[in-house]
Formats: sequence, C-alpha cells, structure tokens
Amino acid sequence: MSHGKVHAPRTVGRRGLLRLGALLAAVPVAGAVAAPLPADAPVLYLITSPDCPPCRVWESEFGGAFEKSAEWARLRLVPMPMPTVRDSIYQNWVWPKDVRWVRDELARQKYPSAMPMFVLVHKGRVVAVETGIEPKLPYGWRADFLAAVRKETGLDGGTGK
Repeated sequence: MSHGKVHAPRTVGRRGLLRLGALLAAVPVAGAVAAPLPADAPVLYLITSPDCPPCRVWESEFGGAFEKSAEWARLRLVPMPMPTVRDSIYQNWVWPKDVRWVRDELARQKYPSAMPMFVLVHKGRVVAVETGIEPKLPYGWRADFLAAVRKETGLDGGTGK
C-alpha cells in the first residue's frame, strides 16, 4: 500500500559534503576530550567591550590563535564583557563577589581602566596584567606578560608552581 509519492534519493553536492564535514568535525570523538584542568590552574580574566576597537582587533586577530595554543589549554579563561568602554572596570557589578579582591589589587596598583585588559591570577595572587595590544607580538601581548603566562602554566620549562 502506497502512502503518497515515492521520492528519488537526493544527491549531496559539494556544499552538502562540506556542511556534513563541518558537523562531524565538531562532534567529539571518544577519548578525544581535553583533560580537566587542576583546581589550582591559573586564571586569565579578559575584560573587553564591544565598542572597544583594540578589543575587536584582539578577538579577530589574536583570539583564535590563542584558543589553539598550549597556554590556553593550561589556564581558565574568564571573559568579563563590559557593556561599553566608558564603564569603569572597577565597578562592583563587573566582578563576582568572590574575586573582587582582584579588582581591589588592580586599584591598589593603580592600573588604568583600559581595555582589553588581561589579568593573570594564580594561587591567590595577581601575577601579571596587560592592557591594550601590541599588534606585532604573539597574542598581542608584551614579552613580559607572555613570559608570566608561560611560567604560570609550566610552559617555560618550569613546573608553573
């Protein structure tokens, strides 16, 4: 008994194969899940705003490379988006209560409210701070900030501890 028209099978064109490949590439393979980070892994707070031109440059030119890096795999990235660059990074609502001590330390050290701001924290202390970007350097960071990230993640040949 027939319930309507029988349709011929569709052929999948090049675009369909590309879409299928992209979907399959996004599906995790058993055993290919990244190892969980230790509880005391370094934390990188990233403070940005959609109306911040240097923030957009960092996201478009450096963010993708950083996400594929060994450094990224060894730290926790905590994005802290601001509605606008005119907002001060020192406002209470920006910082969750349990990490307001980071904000207080930035204020104590008199860091300007500038974006993008990268704040590296490890084992209860602010290790290094980077504001702005340096377009010709890896991840747009000055050498001393990148060295601090590598040291705290154990990628400098040390243990990071």
